[in-house]
Amino acid sequence: MNKAIAKYPFSGTGDYSVEFPDTMSSLVLFNDGSTDITFSTDHFTHTLKPGDVFDEWLANFTSLKITSAGGQFRGYCRSGGG
Repeated sequence: MNKAIAKYPFSGTGDYSVEFPDTMSSLVLFNDGSTDITFSTDHFTHTLKPGDVFDEWLANFTSLKITSAGGQFRGYCRSGGG
């Protein structure tokens, strides 16, 4: 089994969108704010409640979009592994 490599840390408030130069296979996202945040990859959309953490392997993706209505978030992606 290949080991996963953490890449592309990010943090912010409000809306965030990024295209990755590599294919990602995992997402770790922390909702540090007091409102829901919704995020989407190429094939997956989910709403994360305040204080929750999302740490999952997903279908390979190259883009991430976060809609947070001003809430704080932070996270990173992983490639490989699984």
